[in-house]
Amino acid sequence: MVTQSDGKTVSLYNDLWLGSVPKLQFPELYSFANDKISTLLHALDTQDMFSLSTCLFQLKLMASLQSQMACVIPGSKDL
Repeated sequence: MVTQSDGKTVSLYNDLWLGSVPKLQFPELYSFANDKISTLLHALDTQDMFSLSTCLFQLKLMASLQSQMACVIPGSKDL
């Protein structure tokens, strides 16, 4: 399991963190990822949900995918 620390070396989708590997737990969300090797830090540094979803994903996320993203990226519900 990876320790989150500052997120610079934590793969957003591929590393085991918070008890699961996000690409395995949320394969539909992962299928829309623009950058499949994005870091947790990159996601957390994005300022708002619109920027986050357009930066990380190919298409505008459906409501079900947005809820999955909220599970993968801590605090994204609040963006």
